[in-house]
Amino acid sequence: MSLLSSLLAPCIHQKSLAYFIQLFTDHYTMEFVDLAMVATRVTIWLSVAGWAVVIAGLLRGGTGGRLRLWWTLALAAYLAHIAAAFSGFYQWSHAVAFAETARQTGEVTGVEKGFGLWLNYFVAVFWVVDVVRWWRSGNIPPEGEARKLWLSWHGFLGLMIFNGSVVFGRGPVRWFGVAIFVVLAAVALHARLAKTETSPDS
Repeated sequence: MSLLSSLLAPCIHQKSLAYFIQLFTDHYTMEFVDLAMVATRVTIWLSVAGWAVVIAGLLRGGTGGRLRLWWTLALAAYLAHIAAAFSGFYQWSHAVAFAETARQTGEVTGVEKGFGLWLNYFVAVFWVVDVVRWWRSGNIPPEGEARKLWLSWHGFLGLMIFNGSVVFGRGPVRWFGVAIFVVLAAVALHARLAKTETSPDS
């Protein structure tokens, strides 16, 4: 038997081969999961940050193209977040995602319900529609009766972000959410005071 054969002999044994394959698989699976976790978290943080920039700009009376660009980038980050979650954790399976959403909801509320996943789908679809509408019409917010729907949509999205970061979030995620809503409250208060000071009746 050659020296090379003697060195390779343990590796080609069935149990040894299975062991090395398992080591290889576990190593790269762990790296993939870690990468998926980072991608999932970073993309949702970027999306929420973009949303906060747009809301702060709207509260200050802004309507320009820069806010529209931020709104588009926030949507892109949100879609990337969904893709990262389904790729890294749910095997691109709605059933797996639904079960995991129900489990996470049960940990917080005591009731295992997966309907929150459908809310995420709704947010994605409506956000796409809103971005397309803004680029086509150039109006933010929309005019006429559509304005009420638009305000309801943003109220719902704000509630989703608050629940996802402050209520369901843990550690840095929760404090990140708290900081964003405190800043938005301060911006809204400042805008209201400025409007009161410049009104004709003041």
